[in-house]
Amino acid sequence: MSELARPVAIVCAQCGADPRLTASCKACGGAGIGVASPDGFLVWSDPVDDFTIALRAIKKNATVIFHLAIMIGLGVAVAAILWSLTRLDDVSVIREASFWVSGRWDVSLAWFAAFLGCFLIFRLSEYSSDVRSIPGWAMTEAQLEAHDAAAPTRADHRFEIAPHFSEEARDTVERAYGIAHDLKRTEVRPDMLFAAALTGPSGGLFMARLGLSFDLVKRPLATLMISDASAGNPPIAFSKETKRSLALAYAEARTARRKHVSPIELFLQSFKDSPKLQTLLDRLGFPAEHVMKVAEWVRLQEQLREDYLRFVELAALKPKSVMNRAMTAQQTPLLDRFSEDLTIAARNGYLQPLIGREREMEELLRAIESGNRSVALVGESGTGKGAMIEELARRMVEEDVPPELFDRRLVSVNVAQVVSAGESGLAAERLITMLREVGMSGNVILAVHGIESLVGGGSGPMDLAEAFASELDRGYFIAIATTTPAAWTQYIERRSLGTKLVKVNVTPLE
Repeated sequence: MSELARPVAIVCAQCGADPRLTASCKACGGAGIGVASPDGFLVWSDPVDDFTIALRAIKKNATVIFHLAIMIGLGVAVAAILWSLTRLDDVSVIREASFWVSGRWDVSLAWFAAFLGCFLIFRLSEYSSDVRSIPGWAMTEAQLEAHDAAAPTRADHRFEIAPHFSEEARDTVERAYGIAHDLKRTEVRPDMLFAAALTGPSGGLFMARLGLSFDLVKRPLATLMISDASAGNPPIAFSKETKRSLALAYAEARTARRKHVSPIELFLQSFKDSPKLQTLLDRLGFPAEHVMKVAEWVRLQEQLREDYLRFVELAALKPKSVMNRAMTAQQTPLLDRFSEDLTIAARNGYLQPLIGREREMEELLRAIESGNRSVALVGESGTGKGAMIEELARRMVEEDVPPELFDRRLVSVNVAQVVSAGESGLAAERLITMLREVGMSGNVILAVHGIESLVGGGSGPMDLAEAFASELDRGYFIAIATTTPAAWTQYIERRSLGTKLVKVNVTPLE
């Protein structure tokens, strides 16, 4: 993930983000306050009042009714067509092209139903929701870095964040307005945003995970909201602190590669921005640090679901069967016998995503981009070396990898089977033959778990490690190996194989 500067909130010099002056301020256009971001200057200027809330509800209901009407019309048309077909003297005429251009009423209705079905699919895909994805969500790491590198050109561009809030997040903002309205406050404060997020589905999951009863926090939270904002009649405005929380919630969601801003981002940011909220929960026996960790856990669960759905969409574009780069039917019997295609396993959803290890994955990808290309993951057993290789397979399916790995397959080789499959004197020959098959396919990257097992294999003056290093030096394939620190030092580092591999240390997670 590209490194982003810490977001900084900037207040309008003309109105000072005063809710009473912001609406008529020409300098900021009603925003009052914003946050610098690679996407531009983040602002919330979308109006939230009784009229816009009612209008949004009407639009949502009208869209549902319109889509339902199309479905009903489509169902009636299909039923009428089927009824008409059952009354034909010879049903086989529907196989003839002349029947479909005959101008009969049922044929015309069939064409209209086909058009209606296509229109319904288009409407459902384009107009079911007004929510837009956050820029960067569907980008690869390289694309995101290029996008962020052009950030200075967008520094003066106002970026409206409201369209990137999920339906649930938008409902949370409107509930916060409703709380201010019910309490007869003139401003929507961060603690009201917190309370609104707490009453949603994500808030319910958070409270269950934290062990917090809503009845326990309801009264002190209401007291805080009443004391934290001035009383008065509408119009109700968003306070400077609330607009800052909304903008920073977007920045946090973007940094976390979320698809939309969700209620949990609003919950987290409003909690961070309100020392009074932190004190309130601390007095109830829930320290701020513990609250933050539980909220991060909830966000992680949501993000994993988003990433899974995105992965499924991208994986559907990948072939289900094995195909080499030359698009030939060249047989690779030894490779197929001793290996497992991890990209096929990833495409079919059998590999789990990796949590953490961003630094090690970055080192791995940079090493592959370099001239050395092949890599050794060095770490103790259980530190996640295998999980990193599986994560690489998932990223290859998504094509969130350097260009060197596009349209390639990651294949895991069972070294023990290669050594013990036949006569030990022919082990080196089997290995070299298998590697030549890798070269013929042209798009295979080898994953070799426990590469120290190659040392001492075979017979004669050249063991399997030397044979592997010799073939690796020819440069016709890329290998990603795993080993332990002790095995690296004892068997690999001082041998020719050690000079062919870029070492990436995989230390235990804290």
